This record gives sequence, structure tokens and C-alpha cells, in this order.
Amino acid sequence: METFFVNVGCGNHPTDGYLNFDGSPSVRLANWPLLARALKTIGLLDHNQIEFIRWLRGSGVRFANVSKCIPLPDESVKVLYSSHMVEHLTKPALIRYFAEAKRVLTKDGVMRTVFPDISRQVQHYSQHRDCDRFIENLKLAEIHKRLDSFRGIIQVLVFGDPGHKWMYDAESFARLLAIHGYRDIKICKSGETHIEEVGALNLCERDEESAYVEACK
Repeated sequence: METFFVNVGCGNHPTDGYLNFDGSPSVRLANWPLLARALKTIGLLDHNQIEFIRWLRGSGVRFANVSKCIPLPDESVKVLYSSHMVEHLTKPALIRYFAEAKRVLTKDGVMRTVFPDISRQVQHYSQHRDCDRFIENLKLAEIHKRLDSFRGIIQVLVFGDPGHKWMYDAESFARLLAIHGYRDIKICKSGETHIEEVGALNLCERDEESAYVEACK
């Protein structure tokens, strides 16, 4: 059986040599130019979204809601990578993603997860006592910025909540993986990995703010 190297929730940072998936509605709009043009006309797409949709058309990024289905066969993925994706999932959606990841990983496959490390943000707050910056960096209240206007409410209905749903440090995420049956869980430093075939994967992605955890099913 063919095996794959996969980046889920890649945004505009796909990995060369990997299958790259993202759950943004923009990925679908890239294939529906008439609808994208209509949403732009009525003001529901901002400049960044329009540019992202244009970029996606030649990117090779595929759509996947990974908490429902990673569109690959059972036991077909050797490396499953995500960066700054899991914090955008609710806890129930994350657990569904864990189950889907188990389904597609090979017996020796590795899931590498990169996410914003809340312990760093707490440490920064303890040093600088800047509450506004702390809350802003958590991005747990992004939806409230949209709900202050009719246009924003429609954007949320169409595109969903862009903010974070939950936050982790390396230890809490590792515990969650263990609870849900993962093994060989390792907290890594930036640039460190236990993956034998890394390919073009960026092992230091967003290292100024991130934690890195690897696990096998």
C-alpha cells in the first residue's frame, strides 16, 4: 500500500513532498470562483481572504475537516504533521481528530503536533504584567470582535469562528494524547524530532511561541 506524508491545517505554509490539507472555507472557494466573486462583491471577503483564495488556486492544498475525515485510507500515513491547528478545535473536535489520526497512521507512523505554548504566554505576562496583551495573544475572544457588526456576524456564519478554542502547554497536550491511547509520547525541543524520514518538514516552525509533541498510535 502507498504511504503518505501529510500536513493538516497547513494554511499558506504547505510542505513540499507532503499531501497538504486545510479546513478553511477559502479552500473550497478557490474552486468556486463565481461564489468567491459574489462574496467579494457584497463585502464578505476582506483583502487577506481574497489574496489567500487566489494563492490557493495553484497551491495543491486540498480541503479536509480533519475532525470528521482525513480523506486517506486506513494505516496509510507515515508522518502526520500539524502546526497551530489544534488550538482552533474544540475539545470534542480534537478528540475526533485524534481518532481519525489513529485510523490513518501506519503502525510505525508518527503524529507531530506544533501549537502555541500557553506557558510561554503566562511567563511573559508574569514578567510584564500586560493583561491586555495576554488576553489578545490567547485569541480566545476573536469571535466577539466579529459579533459587534452585522457584517461580522454574517462572516462568522459563513466562515466560522477564526479564534482559538482551547490552549495547551506541552505537558497538558501529552497527557491528553496518553488518555486517548497514544504511545511513545515525546515532548521535543525546536529542531528536534524522532521521525526517521522528515523530508522538507520545518522542525522549527514558529519556535518563538510553540511547543512540539510527537506520538505514535
